[in-house]
Amino acid sequence: GAKDVVIDGFRFTDTRTAGSSIQTLIGAGGNYGGVADGVEIRNNTFYEVSRTAFYTNGPTVIDGVDVLDNRAVNPTRANGCGTGPVAVSSCGRQLFNMWRADNSRFSGNVVVALPGNGDRVRVLSIDLPGAIAPELDVEISRNTIRNACVFTCISLVGGISDVLISDNDVVTDVGDVVLLHPQFRGGTVTIERNEFSASNG
Repeated sequence: GAKDVVIDGFRFTDTRTAGSSIQTLIGAGGNYGGVADGVEIRNNTFYEVSRTAFYTNGPTVIDGVDVLDNRAVNPTRANGCGTGPVAVSSCGRQLFNMWRADNSRFSGNVVVALPGNGDRVRVLSIDLPGAIAPELDVEISRNTIRNACVFTCISLVGGISDVLISDNDVVTDVGDVVLLHPQFRGGTVTIERNEFSASNG
């Protein structure tokens, strides 16, 4: 972990991870080596990955996390996640898991998958146990998502105090587009100028 790291313009892929999909390609934060304030993930391609693309994880809050203009194509399940219509429940994962991330943006990203894939992917989860500053905590904007969400697409958890979800174009495979997790403790969530629909109910 280090401050002000930018990962820009890479192509990530894997070979269908053995076992569970709950492994990480890019990690930042205390549990990955240190404080990572100001980390930015932009202009990258994640091609048919069976893991979590980006995960912030640590005992301390990261101030400033930007995930901008990335492409994720056909995120899939790991080999140990079953071959049935829906991956086993233990393989449910967040493609982008911004945990303990304050003052964050998830914007301009494109995530596409085949309809009916059943891979138990959630595109984005954001969990903030406590805010650092009173300004906007989270902006989720200008993203395009097609069939890449099974059960939930965007999950808000914890003490996020101010969220803006705007100008997104989302077609889920099945389930919720935006979920306020049972651990969500309140705050303002503004949802405006979006197009939300489901392809399979």
